[in-house]
Amino acid sequence: MRNSENFRLLTKLKMENLALKIAIRLIIYPFIAYFIFSAIMFFLYTHPARYITRETPENFGLKYEEINLKTEDNIKINAWLLRNKKSKKALILCHGYPVDKGNILASTAFFAKDYNLLYLDFRAMGKSGGFLTSGGYNEIKDIKAAVHFLKNCGMEKIGLYGFSMGASAAIMAAAQMEDIRAVIADSPFDDLYSLMDSIFSNLGVFRKPLLWFMCLESKMLLGEWMSEISPVKCASKMKAPLFLIHGDRDSQIPMKNSLHIKKSKPDALLWIIKNADHGEAYFFAGKEYEKRTLDFLRTNL
Repeated sequence: MRNSENFRLLTKLKMENLALKIAIRLIIYPFIAYFIFSAIMFFLYTHPARYITRETPENFGLKYEEINLKTEDNIKINAWLLRNKKSKKALILCHGYPVDKGNILASTAFFAKDYNLLYLDFRAMGKSGGFLTSGGYNEIKDIKAAVHFLKNCGMEKIGLYGFSMGASAAIMAAAQMEDIRAVIADSPFDDLYSLMDSIFSNLGVFRKPLLWFMCLESKMLLGEWMSEISPVKCASKMKAPLFLIHGDRDSQIPMKNSLHIKKSKPDALLWIIKNADHGEAYFFAGKEYEKRTLDFLRTNL
């Protein structure tokens, strides 16, 4: 009888122990799986394949110098310098993700008629050094290096033009730097966390744990929480005038992103271009794009 009771007790303890092990594994295994999946996604997004456009300013009849800048965290930034001997004003041109400076040449070469131009390859893209891109946060350092270079060249007034991620980086940089006198932001995102949330929306409720891990990895490897990489928060701190441009059919960064930034900085100009998808604003608006952007710069730079 005693042996029977001991057997039942032992069996009960084994079953409870087994249930505990199963419960722990049901918690730990998904945790590990999510961490691995998030690490893969984080790496893919922050270490994109290098893309180098074949076109140079010479394709548009423009002379240029290829130079290298050094950031405060010792990253080599490759750039094109287009000099305009008639002007002491300069425009820094910031490309989108995951391409390079040549990607925005066709839509911005017209600025060379009035301004000195400095086209950047952001870190980890094009011909620049660096291993990880940060969605605009550490790219502020790339812009700072460009501003420092242009001031040493004798430029009296400096503005920024950015497209997509470059537009968002330009807004965040202008919030920190009084040397930036005007910003043109074509198709910026308002908040990196919200953008990634939209990208992974097809994962449903599973995207929140994924984003939480990616936020943690962002803080560990890039130095900032993904949720704090937020042009919409920075826009309200900007002193420089801001001109927002967005296509109403943008499938990558919806128009509402610029509307949110405009709400944060009510004095910003906002131009919505009908029927334009991501990267199509200049090609849909043509000469009107050139006129409006140049008028903005002539007024504010």
